[in-house]
Amino acid sequence: MNSRILSFVLAAACVLLARAEIDVPTDGSDGDLILTDTGTPREVVIDLSLAPTAAWNTPQTQPHLPDVGGVGVYDSAQWAVVFKYNTVRIEKNVTVRFKNHPSRAPVVWLVKGNVEIAGEVNLDGAYGDTDGSRFNLSEPGPGGFRGGDGPVPGSPWSPGLGPGGSAGADGSLHLFNQWIQRPSYGSVGAAGNFAAVPVYGNSSIIPLVGGSGSGGQVQRAGGGGGAGGGAVLIAVRGDFNLLASGRLQANGGGGPDGEGGTGGAIRVICGSATGSGLLQAIGNSGAGNGRIRLEYGRYQAAFAIQPPSLALPIVGSIRIWPDDLAATAKIVSVANAPAPTDPRAGMEVGLPADMILTPGLATKVVTIETANLPTNAVVTLRVVSSGGDVRVNADFLSTTADPTKLLWQKEVTLSPGYHALQVVAVSP
Repeated sequence: MNSRILSFVLAAACVLLARAEIDVPTDGSDGDLILTDTGTPREVVIDLSLAPTAAWNTPQTQPHLPDVGGVGVYDSAQWAVVFKYNTVRIEKNVTVRFKNHPSRAPVVWLVKGNVEIAGEVNLDGAYGDTDGSRFNLSEPGPGGFRGGDGPVPGSPWSPGLGPGGSAGADGSLHLFNQWIQRPSYGSVGAAGNFAAVPVYGNSSIIPLVGGSGSGGQVQRAGGGGGAGGGAVLIAVRGDFNLLASGRLQANGGGGPDGEGGTGGAIRVICGSATGSGLLQAIGNSGAGNGRIRLEYGRYQAAFAIQPPSLALPIVGSIRIWPDDLAATAKIVSVANAPAPTDPRAGMEVGLPADMILTPGLATKVVTIETANLPTNAVVTLRVVSSGGDVRVNADFLSTTADPTKLLWQKEVTLSPGYHALQVVAVSP
């Protein structure tokens, strides 16, 4: 082989590497997300509430919107708002934010071509409420969980929501920083004299779930807790290029008295990774950090990653969703009333359609179903109430006709007011 032919072969090999692609399940029916630099900073809000409910791989049939393309689809079974783009380009001076879907589901971008981010994609949790005259839980990034609030007329303080949500802080006690419990996610939040909140989730970020919120200030009106950072999965057939000016972030929100939310979750799967931008999912004011995961076919990036995370080569086919053997836990009934298939934990005073409201002290039996977990798993039920935060372990009840599924129960006493129930299961 002469030198000219050899040079051609090497050049062809370089082209193949530069065009490294992976198999991402997308039809591109949401079109292109192309947001150009107009010379002045601008913010573009993608409204996730516009997404129709459908299976995630359903082609987009709604009209596209200017600049942002299709509106995605909301898959309640996967708990995600899924966009199937041809290409994504977010230029400098553009910040992309999101208006939450009513379920507060995370965001999934499945991209046929390439992704280039020179601006900012922001899924941060909101700052805690400072208005002492209203009950208002701070809004998370999509896929995250809300922060609690301080006391308001007629209602005591409230804890933060989410698997790692915290009870809050009591500023009336001596040495304030020792009497504040901060939420956890990928790492443990500071706890002072309280018990630390356990971490949750896993390093694969399957299923995709965001950060948890902080409880409010026990004694001070207007002392709301920060919300958790959101969760996003970007799966790209071609190149994921996060330029030096680019940011992809899902940080926890702050609070007026330091009650911060945890960082959220960022997962990127790509044919090739390039650029030197920032990936960030950190907790606020001592709250736990979130999780970041990068999977690639070819890696030539120099990203700044906070908290630190390893980039991992793709082995075999990519996984977007939990498989059929994934462990799950869900509440199936409360006091024999079936739980909603798409629970949303409203907690808005005056709008009790999607939560438990008890006018007086009440004892209720909560039934939980787990799948692909053993009988010695630890199934923890959390009851978040105005003025209370209780975690109790449920008792194994019985097997079911499906050998992979088990039932558990726990009797809980609910004080007057509004309550949100959450369950977390851990295999020994």
